[in-house]
Amino acid sequence: MQKLSSQKSLKSLLYGKKSVNLKINLPSQFRNYSFKKTNSDYSILKEGDNIHGWVLTSIENLKDFDLVAYRLKHSQTGAEYLHLDAPFDMNNSFAINFETPPTDDTGMPHILEHTTLCGSEKYPVRDLFFNMMKRSLNTYMNAYTASDHTTYPFSTQNEKDFYNLMSVYLDSTLNPRILETDFKQEGHRLEFEDPLDLNSNLQIKGVVYNEMKGAMSDSNQFFAYNLQKSILPNTVYAFNSGGDPSAIPNLTYNQLKQFHQQNYHPSRAKIFTYGSFSFINHINFLNENAFSKFSELPVRNSSSKVEKFTEPKQVEVFGPPDSMVIDEEKQTKVSVSYLMNDNSDDFETFSLSFLSALLMDEPRGVFYKNLIASGLAPDFSPYCGFDSSMSTPIFSIGAQGVAKKDVESIEQAIRATFEEVVHNGIDQGLIDTVLHNVELSIKKKSTNFGVNICYPVFSNWIHNNDPTGTFKINSQIERLRGELENPNFFKEKIKKYFIENPHRVTFVMHPDPKYFENQEKNENERIEKISNSLTESEKIKLIEQYKEMEKAKESQEKNVELLPTVTISDLSRQIMDPQNVQSLPGSPEFHLNVVKGTNGIVQVTSIVPISLAEIPDHLQKFVPIFGNLLVRVGTSQMDYLQLAHQIELHTGGIDASPLIIPSLEKLNDFSFALKFSSYCLERNVEKMIELMREIYTNTNFFGNLNYLQSCIDQSASDAASGILQSGHHYAKLHASSSLSFYDYLVNSTSGIGAMKFIKELSSNADTELIATSLQELAPYLLRKDKMKFLITCEEHQATRVMNVVKEQFYESIHNNSVSSLEKMKAQLDFKPNFVNTYLSIPSSVSFVGRALATAPFATKDSALLRVVSTVLHSNYLHQEVRERGGAYGSNASQSMNGVFTFTSYRDPNPSRSIAIMANASDWIQKLGSVTSKTVQEAKLQVFQQLDAPVTPHVHAQSKVIYGINDDLRQFRRNVVLDATREDLIDTCVRYLGGENDKSSSNTIIGGSIEKDIDQNEMSKWVLVKDELN
Repeated sequence: MQKLSSQKSLKSLLYGKKSVNLKINLPSQFRNYSFKKTNSDYSILKEGDNIHGWVLTSIENLKDFDLVAYRLKHSQTGAEYLHLDAPFDMNNSFAINFETPPTDDTGMPHILEHTTLCGSEKYPVRDLFFNMMKRSLNTYMNAYTASDHTTYPFSTQNEKDFYNLMSVYLDSTLNPRILETDFKQEGHRLEFEDPLDLNSNLQIKGVVYNEMKGAMSDSNQFFAYNLQKSILPNTVYAFNSGGDPSAIPNLTYNQLKQFHQQNYHPSRAKIFTYGSFSFINHINFLNENAFSKFSELPVRNSSSKVEKFTEPKQVEVFGPPDSMVIDEEKQTKVSVSYLMNDNSDDFETFSLSFLSALLMDEPRGVFYKNLIASGLAPDFSPYCGFDSSMSTPIFSIGAQGVAKKDVESIEQAIRATFEEVVHNGIDQGLIDTVLHNVELSIKKKSTNFGVNICYPVFSNWIHNNDPTGTFKINSQIERLRGELENPNFFKEKIKKYFIENPHRVTFVMHPDPKYFENQEKNENERIEKISNSLTESEKIKLIEQYKEMEKAKESQEKNVELLPTVTISDLSRQIMDPQNVQSLPGSPEFHLNVVKGTNGIVQVTSIVPISLAEIPDHLQKFVPIFGNLLVRVGTSQMDYLQLAHQIELHTGGIDASPLIIPSLEKLNDFSFALKFSSYCLERNVEKMIELMREIYTNTNFFGNLNYLQSCIDQSASDAASGILQSGHHYAKLHASSSLSFYDYLVNSTSGIGAMKFIKELSSNADTELIATSLQELAPYLLRKDKMKFLITCEEHQATRVMNVVKEQFYESIHNNSVSSLEKMKAQLDFKPNFVNTYLSIPSSVSFVGRALATAPFATKDSALLRVVSTVLHSNYLHQEVRERGGAYGSNASQSMNGVFTFTSYRDPNPSRSIAIMANASDWIQKLGSVTSKTVQEAKLQVFQQLDAPVTPHVHAQSKVIYGINDDLRQFRRNVVLDATREDLIDTCVRYLGGENDKSSSNTIIGGSIEKDIDQNEMSKWVLVKDELN
């Protein structure tokens, strides 16, 4: 279950991009054309119809997205319902939403989100949510808490599964048991370090408690939460809906139950569905299975009115230091935030979102020019841009990685930049590129449209705005074009909202080097105070509480058969989406992926093999950063601003990235390639290929050394902010890096090794030397020999696109052929080194990665190990590492390169988790650990991933780049379908147990080795303190 920070922009929330790079917050959709159109006939429906207890209040064609919106209201309860009919999309979505305004920092909405999914009246099953994940074919299943609302979404392509999940979601939210043991498990509790020894030290535990300790260890999240509090005081947004660790223990069980009664009711609910399944059946199911049992509650006033400032404010706080420090003297973050418009005005909100995209464009926007390119700061601060997810939108702009003395200069630069725009206006070319991005955003495919649009739909809806407003883009654009005939349109907005607006806050956060020490001290003092006040009988009650919770965990399977399920018989034995790639040998080699319904978008990817052995040693370390910089720094014919303008005006971006492609048949064998790709509207194909050729053939890293250094500094800043968000991923890569040279390279190009190098380049910059190295590296990577192209387009476009690619790109490239694909000396010299490494960073929680070498992808054992990983994750790690150990998350996985990994996330007991992971093969052999039901559920979870929809171009890449053809896909599918309990146990023992277990590597990323590792075990660990600092 996921806690969404309201501080993220919509683009960041849905697509994982930095808010600073946002263009316009739009959804994009994907049609799965392997299915036929459904035959639901809604033509007889009209507004005012009463259908199964629901009144149809409106029918609206959303032409921009080929959708029809049906809005209904439940007669008996007043519940509101929206269905978006997408007859060609079989990936159907459902979500139920409740307004959950927090009244304090105890995290009540967040803890309730967790606790509702622990069992209900109809399904009195402990850990209902995770049990249901094992009995479904969902393509998405989650829940999230935002600043003022909570949403429970899922998606699936299987109609039986859809109603199974809907039944569980409805009963969980409307009729949860909310047991006190679940509240203590998910929220907070006191427990002895040795749970059965009342003389051992007391601890505060709880899944949400530990999750938010991790969240508040992240300097960016800490910054964002406190910034929101400062700009929106005395509103629900001034509270941390996820929970502040210092306040979470104040929440009581009775308060949680009362909060549910007040907010989780059909009268307070909003329901959203999307897809091709009949919504008539949906509303009948809703009425009969849930809503008909409730009566309507009185309407309540839920507005969160903001009292506007009469003068600007300045707020200064101290928070956690960054997990990777580039410059000790420059760790301050500063942001100026402004209260914006009334959110009920859709066009004003759209206009300000558009204006934000213009101001924040990188590298041509005025704020990039005046804050970053000027050298004032290396990167924008967290939470930049326009955020309309709250009842009153806000806009924030600032910088991070600056010295204390530079705060005033940053503030002055921001003010001067707004005045500059009022004086000079905004370049029409920049407006054109944002308009182009809007058009692309409407047409670009995504794989889970229904789930992706939940957040914008509900953000509008709960604030009494049109939930379909997000989809009415073209009408807003046409109106905006008309308004822009007035040259002062945006100038007046800037004067009103920025220059003359007194409701603004300059928010400054400095690092506190003793932040974690003080947090731990405060927690210990709190615990000591409680401990001193406990009587003997109260201490005994804590032991009894632990026993009661353990008893509940041991009865995990009780009533589980009450949960609905799909079965293996609901699966097709044949692969669901055969690849449709035509391979045309020649020079170049073309792979043509002809599909229907591309919405006029053409995608082109080139792949060229690279010989690492030929690259001089001093240049090899620059390979990971080469591609990102190549497409940004300009060429010998175009400076970086001109290139950026042309890319944004004619394409959806151009990407260059190194690929390390593992052999499917042999361990420790791989090939290396450069992937170069872009996509565009059909009308821009020639221009896109011209730009790709320009970058490939006229490479120039010397065009603007200041901008080159700025790009490197930004990359270092991004890396620093990513560690605590994905610490388990980096721990896994680091642990794997000692097993094979392939994994060593992966860690060097995308793991801790890459972070360390980019930090060195940023900290000790000799920019001219960097440019020289990159320019020398270019001929080794930008080759022609054995180049192949993958093109995804519609049939009528194919010949033209191939001709353009061949004539305008391929034939103009110099023939820097690969003379050798021999192994590198470093690869020949590499020896596996099974080590335990502790990487020390500023953090109050830890992350674990454990890795073992197993079997190549094309083998039966690899497919079996994928099922084994699911068995271990769902039936062993979840219970032991998350529930008993207190980690927020855990996982097991089998990779394409033949490495089996275990991970834990925000883990307070990492050494215990490693011991649990090491015991996996012993656990799986115990009588009763793996049953026929366990095997079926594991298979279903594997097929959730195997049959998940993907975009046509990504689907084709698995064959063209990685060699995974339909025969191999069918082979692995058959292995999974036919796997037996005995197969799984045998495979697990052979690869994860016995002597092989000794050939493992472990990595912990954490804040204190003394806290995480027992003193007697310390000699077995290598402490690395300065890897990132």
